[in-house]
Amino acid sequence: MAIYPVEFYRRAEEKWRRRSESLRAAVTGSPSKKEDDDTLVRWPWLLAIGQGLQSEYAAFKKQPLPKRLAALLKKLTKSPRH
Repeated sequence: MAIYPVEFYRRAEEKWRRRSESLRAAVTGSPSKKEDDDTLVRWPWLLAIGQGLQSEYAAFKKQPLPKRLAALLKKLTKSPRH
């Protein structure tokens, strides 16, 4: 396992925080805190993919769970873990 400096983690967290703010602003329609943070403007297809996946997942959640899969899940939850 590689060991990275603390600065690496700080920069990575900052990058993902900025991306989440940009996405939240695009979805809610409120302006982002930073004017230069235009991730979704540069990649509108990324937002479209996410929205498409979200709608497909919502439709999938409404379907009942197949009996075979339910039986497997029940079996897995009852089995002891090692």
